[in-house]
Amino acid sequence: MARRARRAAPHAGAPVGLTRDGIPTVRPERSRFAFRPKSAMVLGLAHATSPGGALDRPMRKLSNIQVLRGLAALAVVTFHARGEVDGVGMPTRLPSFLAGAFGVDVFFVVSGLVMVYASAPLFGAARAVLPFIGKRIARVVPLYWAVTALFVLLAPAAARGGLGHGAFNRYLALSLAFVPYAGPVNDDATPVYSTGWTLSYEMAFYACFAATLALPRRAAVAVLVCGFAALVASAKAVALPGWLAYLGASNVLEFAAGLLIAELALSGLRLPRPAALALAAAGCAAALAAAPVSDAWWGEWRGVVWGLPAAAIVAAAALCPAAEGGGPVRRWLERLGDASYALYLVHEGLNVAAAAAVGRWGGPSRVPAGAYLLGLVGLALAVGFTVHRRFEVPVTRWLQRRIAPHRPPSLAVSGP
Repeated sequence: MARRARRAAPHAGAPVGLTRDGIPTVRPERSRFAFRPKSAMVLGLAHATSPGGALDRPMRKLSNIQVLRGLAALAVVTFHARGEVDGVGMPTRLPSFLAGAFGVDVFFVVSGLVMVYASAPLFGAARAVLPFIGKRIARVVPLYWAVTALFVLLAPAAARGGLGHGAFNRYLALSLAFVPYAGPVNDDATPVYSTGWTLSYEMAFYACFAATLALPRRAAVAVLVCGFAALVASAKAVALPGWLAYLGASNVLEFAAGLLIAELALSGLRLPRPAALALAAAGCAAALAAAPVSDAWWGEWRGVVWGLPAAAIVAAAALCPAAEGGGPVRRWLERLGDASYALYLVHEGLNVAAAAAVGRWGGPSRVPAGAYLLGLVGLALAVGFTVHRRFEVPVTRWLQRRIAPHRPPSLAVSGP
């Protein structure tokens, strides 16, 4: 369970979020790549100028996908909070909530979807590669490096795991560079700040995606899907060296699924609301049914056993038009989707701090397990929203304006 908990956080998507995954600002009258209204409707677009979540204005937000991101982030945070109840030794009858880790798989599919949609104006333009890479780095790196640095400074014993000075410095450098590294304290190749494991996949995906931007969109999607499938098949057939063995996990098939869903959406495919709801319900049911037997598939086939249900849910959200308006719950979930990257990154450190506080101020037997779980979730939400507004958005805007301050409309790219 310990290793599962370390590998369950999203990315990100990420994750890994849609201010994290970015929507381009395009002037249709000046760009031959402008989106057709039909495609926008299929993807559930809504105009948005959210002060907390929009990294470029004006922007168009994937409303249904934002809601889905918010729900996925909340599921993962709750799953990790439940793991912390066991981690500090609290007696409880609460269920394990392993299915909450499914949010990670949803985020990987969303990343594939959003990369195609957000980068639609860039395909076929080799000059788009460097701005794309630069803006992804500006979006992902600052907050990840910041939380990793705080973790090392404030919890050095937990960060080092008993490593000597030289070995830890190497481990830290590779972690900050998103390079998977299996060592004596992390045989599953997780980085120093363990929730960053998803970002190793995300950054590798971005690099592969950038390498195909010179191609037409459909050709790029075909190359990526076939390449990811071949990589996974090769990893199952032979022992791949080093980094390729890690990246050959079945999780990468979830990015491929997102790419295909985006292609379907941009081609104009729509699902009526009853069909979309049925598809999403089937995906949720399949994910829940697979959770109790996770020992049989967790390591080798997670990207298939949970990847297919995640793809069904994301397809339902992407191919069904967004509901008009929306009440306060929907608007809150959209804002949660905006802040999902910050929420993902901060909640692990908060869990570590809370566990230390429980041990120092009376022990686990004096704190009700349910109250502790809800407190962790509430704390993560409060800090996640604050970090998103006060750090993530302003820092990303500042960096992105300096990376491409005079970009033409066809190269307009928001953050990842």
